[in-house]
Amino acid sequence: MRDRRYEYTRADIRNSSALRSILKELRPNVIFHLASGLRDDRPHDLFQTNVEGTIDLITAVSDADFDLHALIIGSSGSVYGMPARLPITEDSACEPRDCYAASKLAQENVSRILARERGLPVVIARIFNIVGPGQDERHVAGRFAAQLAAIAGGTSEPPLKVGDLSTTRDFIDVRDVARALIVLAKAQRGQGFYNVASGVETTVFRVLEILIRSAGIADGVDVDTVYTRVSDTPRVVADIARLRAAGFKSAIPLEKSLADVFKYYGQVMPAAVS
Repeated sequence: MRDRRYEYTRADIRNSSALRSILKELRPNVIFHLASGLRDDRPHDLFQTNVEGTIDLITAVSDADFDLHALIIGSSGSVYGMPARLPITEDSACEPRDCYAASKLAQENVSRILARERGLPVVIARIFNIVGPGQDERHVAGRFAAQLAAIAGGTSEPPLKVGDLSTTRDFIDVRDVARALIVLAKAQRGQGFYNVASGVETTVFRVLEILIRSAGIADGVDVDTVYTRVSDTPRVVADIARLRAAGFKSAIPLEKSLADVFKYYGQVMPAAVS
């Protein structure tokens, strides 16, 4: 049943005219811009969605002419690339290592420029490795959980296909990300960059361990190291002092996040027919 607290309207982020009409009608106090191409999309599509789409949104906001408290731009921790030191602060150099990260950094740059020109209160949220129920298989937790759910359900056989398990990431639950963005939306008007992460460095091996435990596979599973990403970064962990100072505190531990990811795939994967 549809929740009457919310209203949904479909629009193309690259259609400034359609966005302007929606904004003139709704006149929102806060906008969360999370529309985005994903890492494995074609470079042309990434820049069209992430950069041109952001330009069209900001243009529409400016043309609609209403009082806006905050425009939160959802960027990515991947803009930093290979960090020179850890943890990564908002002042760390940005050296994107793939087209997705390059498109997100370009999105940040056009956002800052247009916000300054048009007097808009833009806040950039550099979101790190999101995990949580509903996550698709482009992401490591979703990929592992889908395979484990199929093995546990009897519809697939080992081995489990994995990549480099020594890689570390800064995982944050999607529900904590939502809380963090709300914190930023309530903060003082103005521009700024914020790392949105847990501030905890976790190996991919640890993620796999937790998911295997969630799957209830007592004897474990055979693994096959086959998945690699050419531009991968060995270690990632963010400094979130600025986000904490704004009032954010994470609420969901990684174990809970991963258990919920596995539960989601356990529900969507068909069980074996006996």
